[in-house]
Amino acid sequence: MGLNKNKLLARSPWLVKRALVNAEALYRDYFRRWGNFDDLVRHHTIDYLQQPEDIQQAYQSRRLADLVAHARRHVPWYQSHLPHSLDDTPEAIRELPVLDRITRRDDPDAFVNPAIPSYALWEGRTSGSTGTPLRYQLGREAVREQTAAYHGLMAYWGCPFSDVKVRIAGATIIPPDQLKPPFWVYIDRYRQWLFSLHNLGPETYAHYLRGMIKARAAFGSGYAGAWRLLTRLALDNGDAAPTLRRIFTDAEGLSPEEQDDMEGLFHCTVHQTYGTAEVGMTAVQCEHRNYHVLSRSKIVEVLDDNMQPVGPGESGQIFITDLTNMNAPFIRYATGDIGTRAVGPCACGFTGMTLSRIVGRMDDYIVTPDGRMLTRLDFVLKVDYGVRESQLVQTAPDRLKIRLVPAADYNRELEEKIIANARSYVGADMAISVDKVDRLPRTAGGKVRYVVREFD
Repeated sequence: MGLNKNKLLARSPWLVKRALVNAEALYRDYFRRWGNFDDLVRHHTIDYLQQPEDIQQAYQSRRLADLVAHARRHVPWYQSHLPHSLDDTPEAIRELPVLDRITRRDDPDAFVNPAIPSYALWEGRTSGSTGTPLRYQLGREAVREQTAAYHGLMAYWGCPFSDVKVRIAGATIIPPDQLKPPFWVYIDRYRQWLFSLHNLGPETYAHYLRGMIKARAAFGSGYAGAWRLLTRLALDNGDAAPTLRRIFTDAEGLSPEEQDDMEGLFHCTVHQTYGTAEVGMTAVQCEHRNYHVLSRSKIVEVLDDNMQPVGPGESGQIFITDLTNMNAPFIRYATGDIGTRAVGPCACGFTGMTLSRIVGRMDDYIVTPDGRMLTRLDFVLKVDYGVRESQLVQTAPDRLKIRLVPAADYNRELEEKIIANARSYVGADMAISVDKVDRLPRTAGGKVRYVVREFD
């Protein structure tokens, strides 16, 4: 829900809150679940992820050719930037121009088919946490097909959307400083209990656990950072959590250790997902923690600095082509994210493009004085006690701030250990400080950036 809707929701009586979230669900379903949606979900059965890679690539090539032809005829920017024809081969995509965020931001209307009425376009905005906010549009057919692909995969894992579920997300259900539950509201249309992440903390987390147990939800979803914090608080205090079939996280990433902790607490497999607001859900982890691209709706390229595909086990920037968004296309979109290609076939049996790791955004790096680029550095704060959440903030080329939320057993000895750990990776020329806070800052969308670099 948007910021103004969030304010209205937080201030409304409870019956009005429930009406508001169901009205929002109805509006979203105008884009997500219209027409023959159930048939489309069945079309996105798991079979397509188990087909030989060459069959998947042939399907993608046909859809890409259709997308390019449509965009070349109907979308202003692409009319002058796309070739008149495209070979029906997997390699043909390299003939197409790359789309960067700044180009898309500077002239958003040039990327939309002007014949499509505004009511048939979902308009969104990114938070701009990376410095480049973006207004974008998605056609109804794109939103529907992306949703169907994700729901087909969840159903395969025993979590059909029709089951009761719980989600932790950025909706402001009550004022963030309120410590008395409920911190959740029920969306009848979705059979979903929506929990607000904004009230989650040491004084309230137990209410979240009890609320989830009472809800008898089959599975969970939502912001990884919120599930991470809930898990950490529960484990620190020895609290029991409900048993869920699966948890599907989004918005942020989890370290392997954090994922292990969450799976142990909730007695289920945790699936991290990957996507962006602009192009939607793109890949989902299997039980073996490989990210499998939803290849009926997306083409993913992982390219090196010379714009060449990286090999298995190598990392590069992720470029996404959304095959579903015909009237507001994202073709070879430079996400700014870094991913690592998987090595060999996955034991789950899924084929096609597979990533072993989403490393993070290109901006989510600590740049050391000697020129090295280090990502989130989970191991710096991999300690057995004392820290609930943390964030690394590089304020200057030679200055690093470790912002953390301390637990009750945090002490000076632990702080010195954390600084020493960081020093061993960033080097002696980096000044390191620790800033203890009650809560990590979040973006306008409620996300936590775990590495922040405040200079270019």
